[in-house]
Amino acid sequence: MKNEIDKKIMIVRKLLQIGAYLQKTGARVTKEYGLTQQQFVVLNEIVEKKTVNQKQLVGELLFEKSNVSKIVKKLNNSELIDISISKGDARLTILSATKKGEDLRRKCLDSLNELSLEWLDSLGEDDIEKSLNSLSVIRQLIFKNE
Repeated sequence: MKNEIDKKIMIVRKLLQIGAYLQKTGARVTKEYGLTQQQFVVLNEIVEKKTVNQKQLVGELLFEKSNVSKIVKKLNNSELIDISISKGDARLTILSATKKGEDLRRKCLDSLNELSLEWLDSLGEDDIEKSLNSLSVIRQLIFKNE
């Protein structure tokens, strides 16, 4: 029983270590493009969704509402996104990426993808599949209450 608990705790510790490393490395990459990592995450989400309201963004990204508001303002001031008011509901702020924002996201994403491939290039197809499945299960367990 004790050994089983120790192994479960080790999974979380290893995930935290990996997360810290990815945070540090991701921040270094996004900084090269003039973005913080959170700004990149918000921009990426907006580009992927084409248009999204700010309230949805807060819920999906699990960022604090005040942080998202600051990020949106910064991205808008940098001409990376456009902000408009919903025609159906004036309380909703609609966000969409500009061409400049789409281009910057693509460049940054390419750099992040290149790093990912360097890290994981030596994994075989079977190891990749097992890793994805395990991570998906852990993610579902962690976020089941969100």
